[in-house]
Amino acid sequence: MSKLKWTIKRGMEVVYTGTLKNMVLYSGWAELGSYGKGQCENGIKVGKWEYYNVNNQPMLYEEYDEHGLRQGWSRQYHPNGQLEKEEFYKDDCVQGDVNVFWPNGNVHKWISHSREGRIIEVKSYSKEGNILKLHQIIEQYKLKRSLVTRLKLEYIYDSDGHLLVEHKFERGRVVEVNEANKQCI
Repeated sequence: MSKLKWTIKRGMEVVYTGTLKNMVLYSGWAELGSYGKGQCENGIKVGKWEYYNVNNQPMLYEEYDEHGLRQGWSRQYHPNGQLEKEEFYKDDCVQGDVNVFWPNGNVHKWISHSREGRIIEVKSYSKEGNILKLHQIIEQYKLKRSLVTRLKLEYIYDSDGHLLVEHKFERGRVVEVNEANKQCI
């Protein structure tokens, strides 16, 4: 059997043999060098897939349905083996909360999604676990190839987790700034 290869075709990663010009989509168990391994049906990844970093350590675990869409939990790992990112997919769209972790295991970001897969809230934390920023998002939409996000509220904290400033937005512009503990002399 020819060596297995992979590429992006029509927005999806496919596994094949041959050349890009004369591609034969692969079916069966696939081991893509030290990159990853899992099952393929007609070139499309199906079932559980495991991916590895250059040191051959687990980097990512994902599961695909019969159409090649991500379904269920996706877990990504730091080189030290600690969980880096955990998110849940339904029909290749993120659902619910996404947790991103620092290499020490503390939460780095918490991202909440609507049922439609849009981000509605983001919290950022320091390596020590103190909150740094909170964003409440009012809308997201695509403009050409970019995703435009309009904020509703932004809270910025110091390294100890104390509120420094609050920004309120309307139509993408700051309309109100409230600074915490501002003292007038």
